[in-house]
Amino acid sequence: MDDAVLMSRMFASLRGTLRTQAQGGASGLELDGVTAAVTAATPGRSVMNAAVAASAGALEAGYDALAQAYADAGVYAWTVWVDSADRATADVLAARGHVLDAEPAGMAIELADLGDGPPEPAWTGDWGALADALAVNDEAYGDTQGKAARALGALPEGAAHLYLAHHEGRPASFVIVRDHGEDLHFWVAATIPVARGRGLLSGLLHRALRDARDRGLTTSTTQATRMGAPVYERLGYRTIRPVQMWERRGAG
Repeated sequence: MDDAVLMSRMFASLRGTLRTQAQGGASGLELDGVTAAVTAATPGRSVMNAAVAASAGALEAGYDALAQAYADAGVYAWTVWVDSADRATADVLAARGHVLDAEPAGMAIELADLGDGPPEPAWTGDWGALADALAVNDEAYGDTQGKAARALGALPEGAAHLYLAHHEGRPASFVIVRDHGEDLHFWVAATIPVARGRGLLSGLLHRALRDARDRGLTTSTTQATRMGAPVYERLGYRTIRPVQMWERRGAG
């Protein structure tokens, strides 16, 4: 599949995920060509306060309203996802004080090419375990304030698919994915430190990809950290190009 098609699917899925996030503890904002999640519960965490614009022109036209929405919610750190090939949108943000904060890898896999995976751990997909999964996320990232639960804890059943595995009797690793058209957006995943290196996350993600293929989806896309990208490559994801996060951060 052409890289341009895969990137288009990725950003469409990302916009859909921002809308879904608004069901979990955030507020959604829709402007002409701009979609954003505004999470007042995590005012200093820009990844939870993110926007996607359809074009530089749409962002320029809606920027003041977008910035005001974050200010009104008390959010002092927010970001805009930008294709690294889109210099015009990056220039709009740089001119308004945003800085390039991160460049995760934009990755995709065509599900017809999904091969054999690692051993599959015992897991549950019970949506009632969402709180356990979000606690795993907070422990994995050293967050003692429960930010993931505040941002996503109210997600309703059916908003996404959850895969949660245990290690030594406690929740240890999880994957959350969501369907968007024919694309599976690999949204959130984490493993607690003591359970890393056991293939739990890889096994869960491979199962999620197989299930998506069985539902008729044809691709999966994600934005991967430097730590995560090699794990996903082993499952068949490939890097298309970086995706940039242009952050605006004020005084907290």
